[in-house]
Order: sequence, then structure tokens, then C-alpha cells
Amino acid sequence: MKKSKDLTSGSKTRKKKVFSSGDSRASKLENNNFKKEKVLKGVAASPGVAIGPLFTLKKQSTSFSLDHIVERKVDNVNEEINRFQSAIHETRSQILSLKKHVSENANKESDAQIFDAHLLIVDDKILMAEVVDVIKQDQIASDLAFYNVMNRYITAMSAMPDEYIKERAADIKDVAERVLHNLCGTSRVDLSNVPSDCVIVAHDLNPSDTALLDASTALGFITEVGSRTAHTAILARSMRLPAVVGVPNLISSLDDDISIVIVDGFVGDVIINPTEMTLEKYEKKLEKSQRLMLDFLEENSLRTETIDGYSIKLEANIDNSNDVQNVLKYGASDVGLFRTEYLYINRVTLPSEDELYNEFVRVIKKLPENASIVIRTLDVGGDKLIDNISTNFEHNPFLGLRAIRLCLRERKELLQTQLRAMLRASALGKVRILFPMVTAVEEVVQLKRTVEEIKIDLKKSRIDFYEDVRIGIMIETPAAALIAENLAYYVDFFCIGTNDLVQYTMAADRGNERVAYLYQEAHPAVLKLIHMVAKAAHNHAIPVAVCGEAASNPYYIPFFIGLGIYALSVTPTMLGSAKRVIRALRMNQAQDAVWHAMQSNTEEEALNYSFELLRKIAPDIVELMR
Repeated sequence: MKKSKDLTSGSKTRKKKVFSSGDSRASKLENNNFKKEKVLKGVAASPGVAIGPLFTLKKQSTSFSLDHIVERKVDNVNEEINRFQSAIHETRSQILSLKKHVSENANKESDAQIFDAHLLIVDDKILMAEVVDVIKQDQIASDLAFYNVMNRYITAMSAMPDEYIKERAADIKDVAERVLHNLCGTSRVDLSNVPSDCVIVAHDLNPSDTALLDASTALGFITEVGSRTAHTAILARSMRLPAVVGVPNLISSLDDDISIVIVDGFVGDVIINPTEMTLEKYEKKLEKSQRLMLDFLEENSLRTETIDGYSIKLEANIDNSNDVQNVLKYGASDVGLFRTEYLYINRVTLPSEDELYNEFVRVIKKLPENASIVIRTLDVGGDKLIDNISTNFEHNPFLGLRAIRLCLRERKELLQTQLRAMLRASALGKVRILFPMVTAVEEVVQLKRTVEEIKIDLKKSRIDFYEDVRIGIMIETPAAALIAENLAYYVDFFCIGTNDLVQYTMAADRGNERVAYLYQEAHPAVLKLIHMVAKAAHNHAIPVAVCGEAASNPYYIPFFIGLGIYALSVTPTMLGSAKRVIRALRMNQAQDAVWHAMQSNTEEEALNYSFELLRKIAPDIVELMR
């Protein structure tokens, strides 16, 4: 039986079996001789390679649906309310137990904080009071009342085009299912009893189900639905479980005669019944990935500069204060993007100024002294957070009243609350304020005026803040890129959001798989717009960073460096590979690659220049990503 070491944790190592106990590689392949290899494509959710037999998880007997709910009237309303409150109390106890389990077993206490979002839901007094009101008014059973209230929120959020918002709805659904199980007296699937050394296959996995997996014996998992931003994927990365999600028709593609499956969490491939040649290839890839991850951790204290001495600031993207642990672990000290949407999404009521302030301060206190933190104001659309943000329906929310447009026109108090909290936090650390979705100079003028008004109010109230707090804007539309020279006059820094910039430039919804082929981060048109922004920033002597997902991709890093980008803000776990690429580069190599890329006709042609460069300077990284 072949074994491999899991070295990704750095200080700790553990054995992970490639095949199930008692089975040799020869016997597995012998059973595989007459089976055709099949490759399925999905989303790379958690890096790593898993090789082993399948364990298919059946759908739960009770999901969030009306199937197991008896639609009935009740005579004793108070008794029904007590039943509901008991179920909420039991659910809260279960979530606390899950949080403790993850904290003790996931090797990363901060990921246990995922369940704080679940606690916010069961502790939300307004939401629970709404359920009680429905029980009283309609005189119906508590399970039906609870279902009706929660289904309204889940349905609205799940229908949104933004994947981040959609996946936060999955958290609410997870809690709602748990409450319904407790109301109906049924049991959830117990993943702690899954057989050792197998790859788990499911239609979907809830975060609380994933938390019960035994990370020391499970090899990895594959699901039909999900995304890289889902909490299930976050937990998988924490537990170092290779995972591929969003595999279309996964369950129907499987049969009972499958001996081995390979999960490639680097590229999103699932290989069923691999040949001996394929199996040998992935065993080598597994060993190389583990060695490389250990190397990255050992290199995290090295300077982030090119061979010829050009210094690049490497920062991290976070969603909340619990992410700071990963920021420090993987070698960054500054936060290049704090996405505040997370603080609003996993709750029904809006956070207060003090709640926001306290969260910002928690980040500041966890970071090294003098570390900077860029906090972005709320970046959501008018239809994305249900009626507690906006009651207006929009047919095309990506082109509608979103981000600063929404805050300036309809919900200025949301912007004011955030800005007050940010300014108060600036008295304790190097806070920088970032405004998203800017398309015109007049928007920047109005935003800066709002900041000054709040400063005056804070002074009157004798509340401390840093007077010269830096103000920046996201460049994420072609309009903003084209007038970057004008915008640079009004701000202290630029932050290029490649996710939306690509979407708007290519006119391709990044959540629509039917036009996914047009979502091209390295398209010459996109690169030329980034070049314009970088040039304008240099002309006005202001910093310019890239904080979109492309900043985490080694293939795009040489282009950004060659264009003169000041800083990259990336997913914390990608800091190591980004640093490796930067330290292996020479500036003239990066400039030459991006110059040729901008003259290309297609993205494929442009990426060839980056690929050839990376193959010379960082062949180990290229090997994992292919």
C-alpha cells in the first residue's frame, strides 16, 4: 500500500493513504483494465491531488423543502411557539459543537469562525420574531411558518447573479435545514462515519456536513454544485482536502463499476478509471505539490522583489478579521482588500457602526504594527440583499444601482455608517478607504465630500480619527480606465478589480457558463486598459494595485509586473506561488512578455508569452497548473 506525506501544514505532517486499506495498486489497476478512462470538468475549489475509491453520498432524507412538512393549522399557538424556540435552542447547541469540532480538528481556529455566521442567523431576533408572528397570524405549525419565512430569503439570494451572494445563501439554507430537522425530529447524514481513504461524491455538501469529515482519513470530495467562494470550499482548503465542485451531471456520469477516481484540485479535473499511465502521472503530481507547498511556507519571509531589484508589494484579500491568520501564515503583512460585503450578507439585520468599527479594529490589532489595511465600502447591487438594502427589482443588476451608486442615491446612511466606522478605526491603524464601481469624476467628488462631512461631524463629537486618511477607487469599468488620468487627480491610489473589468470589457457575465469562453483576463483589450490605468497612476505619482482574482494566477503576474503595477492583493493561500513567480522574474522579461501580449489577436496567443516565460523561470508551478 503506497502512502504519501501531507506537508501542506508546514509544522505538522501526517500520513495520507492513496488507496483504501488492504488494496494494492496492482489489484486496483487489474480491475481497471477493461474500463474506459473518463475526464469530467469542474471548478478547482481546494488545491491538491486525491487518488482512491469513490463513496457516493445520497441526498439527505430531509432537505429544505415542503416534502416532509405537514401543512396544518394549530389550536395552541403558544405551544407551537415553544416548539419552535426549543428547536432554535437545539440548533444553536449543535452549531456551537460544530464550531468546537472544527477548531480542534481543522488546524486552523479561524475557520471555526465560519459557524459564527450560522450563529448570527439563529440569534437574529428580528428574523425569529418574524417566524413567531407568522405562527400567530396564520395559526400554522412552526415548521411551515419557519419554512415560509426562510424560503423567501433563500430564494431571493439564490437567484442573484453574483456568486458570492449566492453562496452566502447556502449558509442560511444550511442553518434552515438543521432547524427543520430539529422541528421534524429527523437526523442529518453523519459524515463522520464515511469509510476511510475514499473520495466523497455528493450533489452538494453543506459547511456543517463538511466539518464532520475526518480530515485524517478522507482523501477529498467532488460535488455537482458549489463554487470556490462557498464556505464548503473554504473548509476544504483549511482541512487540506483536495476538492472539485460544480461538476455538471456528476452523479449521472458515475456507475457502480468504478475502481479509482482522481481529484485534481489544482485545475478542476476529475478522472474516472484512470489508466496506469495517468495514475503514475498524478502520483508524481501529488508528491511535487506537497514539496512545493512546504517550500512556499519556508520562503514566506523572503523579500518580494524581482531578480533585478524591483520591489512589488504583495498583500492579501480578506472577508473578515478571522482571515488575518492566513494572511500572516502565508507571508503577507498588509491587507490589500477587505471586502465588507461579508459583514452584511450572513444576517437579516444590518450591522451597526460599532459592530463595523469593532471588526475593523480586530483586523488592525491582529496585523503587525504599521501594517496597512484597505477597506472597501459595500459593493452590492440593489437586488442582492433583499429588502433590507433595497426593494427595487432590477432586470440587469450588474449595470444597475449597485455599490456606490446605490449608496449615493438611495441608501446614503449605509455609506455614512461604514465611513464613520472606517474613520474611527483609522485612529488606531493605517486604514485606507476604497470606493467600488466608480465610472465618473462627479461620483468621486461627491464621495470625497461625504467623507469631509463625516470628519466634521466626528470632530464636533470629539471622536478621534486620522485626518489624512488615504482615499482610493476601484477601476473596474472601461469608462474608469479610459478617464484614469482625470480620476487620478482626485484620489490617493487606484485598485484595479479585474473580475468586473473583464466582465464589462468583454460584455460577458462572469456567472453565465454559456459565455464563459469570453471571460478572458488576458485578452489584449483588458491588458491595454490596465496599461492605461498604470500609466495614469505613474503620471500622478499614486500607487496602483490589482486586487481581482487574476492577481492570484501565476500566468497573469508577469503581465501585471510588466505593466508597472505597484502591488498585488491575492487570496492568502496563493501568496506563496505569487512570491515565487515575482522573485524569479526580471523586469525586462515581464515587460517584453506583456508588450507582445498586447499586440496579440487572442487571449490564447497572449498567454503563450506568459507560459513560455513561466516555463523557464518557474517550471514547478507550471507543471501543477496543467
